[in-house]
Amino acid sequence: MRAHLRIRFAFAIAGALAACEHTAPFRPGAYGSSGPFTPGAAARLTFNAGQDLMPAWAPGSNEIVYTAERLDRADRDRCLAFMPGTGGAITRYVCGTSTADESLNVYGETAVSSAGQVAYVRASNTRSVQRIGPDAQQLDVGPVANPTNAHVVHVVPFTTTWGHTYDAVSYLGWLSANRLVMIGDSVRYPRGCSSCRADTVRTGIEIVTIDFADTSPGTLALVPGTSGATSVAPGATGDTIYFTLAGDAQVHRYAFSTGQADVAFDFGAGRLVRDVCVASGRLVAIIDGHVADGGDIHVVDLVTRADSVVSQPQSGGLLWFARPALAADGRHVVAQARILTITPIFDPVTGMLVRVDTTGAPSNDLWLVQLP
Repeated sequence: MRAHLRIRFAFAIAGALAACEHTAPFRPGAYGSSGPFTPGAAARLTFNAGQDLMPAWAPGSNEIVYTAERLDRADRDRCLAFMPGTGGAITRYVCGTSTADESLNVYGETAVSSAGQVAYVRASNTRSVQRIGPDAQQLDVGPVANPTNAHVVHVVPFTTTWGHTYDAVSYLGWLSANRLVMIGDSVRYPRGCSSCRADTVRTGIEIVTIDFADTSPGTLALVPGTSGATSVAPGATGDTIYFTLAGDAQVHRYAFSTGQADVAFDFGAGRLVRDVCVASGRLVAIIDGHVADGGDIHVVDLVTRADSVVSQPQSGGLLWFARPALAADGRHVVAQARILTITPIFDPVTGMLVRVDTTGAPSNDLWLVQLP
C-alpha cells in the first residue's frame, strides 16, 4: 500500500472508530503444530510477548531460524530458535548458556548455507553494568546441528585495511562455502537531552565480502559503489548480489566477475526501499512505512517486471513488515512484523478529526506469506 493510500485507509478506520463505541480486541487461539493460526495472504507464525526477529530459511528444508527473545529466562537472552517455516512448534533453541546468568547474550543476523553451516552475530553484555552497547561481539560460523560449536570469523568492532571502522555487521549472506557478504555498520547512541534515554541509530557504511577458512580473522574486500547500503542479499549464484542504498528507490545488482552494477528494479521516485531478498526469479523488498517500524512487502517478478503488494491480514490490525526472508522456491516469505495502532485525534472543541497517529507495537512477531 502506497503511503498516501495508507493514510487514506487510516482516515477510513478513524471514521469507523468515531462511529463505534467499542472495538473487539484480537484474540489469538491455541498455537498448533500443523500450520499457522490464520491461513491466507499473511498468517501469524509466532505469539511471543518478546521480540521475534530476522528470520532466515535453511536451504533444502522447510525450516527457518530466527532470533527469539526468551522472556521465560531472567536474563532475557535472545537465542536462535528453529521451527517449520510454514508454521508449527519451535523445535529447539540455541542460547549462549543453558540457564540464565549475569550476561545478556544475543544471537542475531543469521544466514544458513546449503552446506549446513550457519553464520550469526553473537553479542553479550553484563547485566549488572550500566552501559550502552555490547561488551563483546563477534561473527561466528558453525554447523546448523550445533551452532555453538563455532569458530570466530571476525571480532566486532574492527577497522578495515582501508580505514573504515564497523561497530556492527548485518545482512549476512552466503556466496560460497567459505565466503559471506554483509554490511558494515556504524552504531551511535544519541540522547535527546541529558536525562533522556539513549536511542540506538544504526547506519550502513558499505557492503563487504569476507573470505575465511578455519582461521580468523577472515579477509575483507570492499564492494565498490555501495556507500550507504541499507540491505544486501545474494543472487542465484555467488557471483551476484542485490542491494539497496539510502535515499534511493532502486534495487541494484552487482556481478563480481565483471565488477559491474546495474539496476535490477526501480520502484519510482520518492519510495523508501530496503530489506531486499531474491529467489527463483522473484525479488522481495520492504517499501515505504518507517525505517524503524517496517513497511509493505512488495513482490517483483524479475521476468515480467510485475510489482505486487502483499495483502494485509483480514483481522487483527494492519501490519508493518521488516526483514523478509524468501524461500528458495520463491513462494514463501517469512518476515517480522509489528501490529499498527491507529489513533484518531479529535479537536476537543469542534469534535472534528485533526489527524491520525499511526504507531507500531513495541515487539515483533513472525508472519508467513504464501505467494501464488
